[in-house]
Amino acid sequence: PLEPGAGSTVEIRLSLPVPAATTATSAIGLALLAPLRVADAKADAAQLWLRVSAAAPNGSRVGQLNLTNHYAPPNVATFRFAAATFEVLKGEDAVDLRVFCDRSMIEAFTMNGRGGVIAQEYRPTPASDVHVLAPMQQAAMIENLTVWSMSCGHGSLKSDDVVDDDVVCVDWCAKPLARSAAVHSLHDVS
Repeated sequence: PLEPGAGSTVEIRLSLPVPAATTATSAIGLALLAPLRVADAKADAAQLWLRVSAAAPNGSRVGQLNLTNHYAPPNVATFRFAAATFEVLKGEDAVDLRVFCDRSMIEAFTMNGRGGVIAQEYRPTPASDVHVLAPMQQAAMIENLTVWSMSCGHGSLKSDDVVDDDVVCVDWCAKPLARSAAVHSLHDVS
């Protein structure tokens, strides 16, 4: 599990399986820069939702990436919504999601860039937890969920890292915080 408060600078990768049934849909959500309690995170966090539609007659599906944040510039109490639609091709059995959260910036990309959203979240009080959310009254399946910490390389520069006025070596650190290679079923906690 991710340590409480460790979610302010993370990279998250997960795969959402595409349902085998052509009429089935799937969805998964992440509460980012969230309070520690899941109940609070549902109303007071940046929420990222990944949804996959039922199959079209040609076998493809429509994927949708939605990011809602409650503390967006220019005012700290401004509500913002970003969305991207992308195609899931026939035969693709999972939708990959990659999320970067760096204190106030959130970037999310699906399927190697087919869809993407970016937002800024300026919270009046810092919150730095991450929660996985499932749709109401539904189970959600996840496979290959991995979370890494991110660190600033500028804080670790030394004088010998600079040659001819160019930085040639930056000690950047990324370490796995949580990993799950198994498929999990998640249920809404409300």
